[in-house]
Order: sequence, then C-alpha cells, then structure tokens
Amino acid sequence: MTLLETRKLSAGYGRGEVLRDADLTIGPGEVVVLLGANGAGKTTLMRALSGMIPSRGEILLYGRPVGGLRADTVARLGVAHVPQGRGTIVEMTVEENLRVGGYTRPQAEMRADLDRWLDFFPRLGERRNQPAGSMSGGEQQMLAVARALMSRPKLLLLDEPSLGLAPMAARDLFAKLAELNAADALAMLVVEQAAHLALGIAARAYTLTAGVLSEPVGVADLADREALRRLYLGAV
Repeated sequence: MTLLETRKLSAGYGRGEVLRDADLTIGPGEVVVLLGANGAGKTTLMRALSGMIPSRGEILLYGRPVGGLRADTVARLGVAHVPQGRGTIVEMTVEENLRVGGYTRPQAEMRADLDRWLDFFPRLGERRNQPAGSMSGGEQQMLAVARALMSRPKLLLLDEPSLGLAPMAARDLFAKLAELNAADALAMLVVEQAAHLALGIAARAYTLTAGVLSEPVGVADLADREALRRLYLGAV
C-alpha cells in the first residue's frame, strides 16, 4: 500500500503558482529524496503536504484524502514536518521543546517517548534542562527532529536538515536518520542540498525544476544519469 500519494498537486502563494501538477508517491518505510535548485518549489511542496499552505489536486495518506485539512489535523494523522531553519523555541529547555512536540499525546505515552528520544540523541539527554538557544546548530537540528518524532509520525518531512551544520554534525544527523528508518521503518521525504548524504539513506529521488516534478529515479540508477550527476553530485 502507498503511504503518501499526490495527484496533480499544485500550490503557491497569492496568485503565484510555484508547484504545478506534481505526482509523487512514498511507500511505507521508504526514504525519498527531493532534489532541485533554490526556488524550484521544494519547500512549497513540503508545506502543501503538511497542510501549511492551500493546494489544488489530491493528497492521499493511506488512500485517505487529506488535502485541505488543517496542519494540526495532518500532523495528528501521522505527518511530521521539520521545516527549514529548525524552528526550535530557543527560550524553552530541551525537554520543554520535546513536550511541545508531543502535546497531542496521552501523558504516559509522552513520558515514555521523551525518555526514548533523549536516549536516542545522547547530546539532548545531556542538555535536557538547558535552553535550546544555548546549543550548537547541530544539537538544535537534532532537537527539531526529536520534537517531530514525539508525535509518532508515519512520515517525516525534512526540509534542508543539514543547512548551516558543520560537515561532521551533518554526517551524524544523517546517520541517526538512517538508524531511525532501519529501526522503526519510518518513511521520510528529504529535501537536501548535500545530496550525497540524503541519497546515502534513500531508495528513490525526484527532481523538481521550476515547479515541475520529474519521474522518480532509483538511487542506484542516478550515477548513470550524467546530467543529474553533474547537477547534484558535483561530478565532472
């Protein structure tokens, strides 16, 4: 069964249409990468999927139409969005940020998951009572991911998770994402300029050019596509 499917999905801002007629599928437990230049519409697609902006066309979650639902309703149905720029609440502690992520959950479940993610991300556990704003960029990005996981999503949307991170911090983050996918079969849609990191944990990739989504390409086949290799992997 398909976890997420879009049919002729279009979205934009005001009268400007940024995304046009996008057809995309993600299977349960699948990691899919979305590649494209700045301004191609990647963030717009993510926002449409999570209900943050209006859209036209169809968005189906396990075959159920979810297009047009409010963002909080989409989140309750199992779609968690980690936006570009992290969005941690810097005045609040690590634990308080995580509790915000689990606010819809029963208290007993939230406490159990709180302990799980503080253990899974040891640096967060060490800084449990520390204000989020006092942590490094890599630690704040891990906190943003952990906060999203507090809702027990079926699909995690990650918009430029390595943005602004040192190379080692970015590698550590993607190692954790790979571990999550293997342990929990958590599906992910990843927008990432550091394509080699994202493709290292993915099965398929789409490219987005001027609002138009391509047919998917298997990651194993990407190296055979010279134009894509040059654009996204820096090959010469």
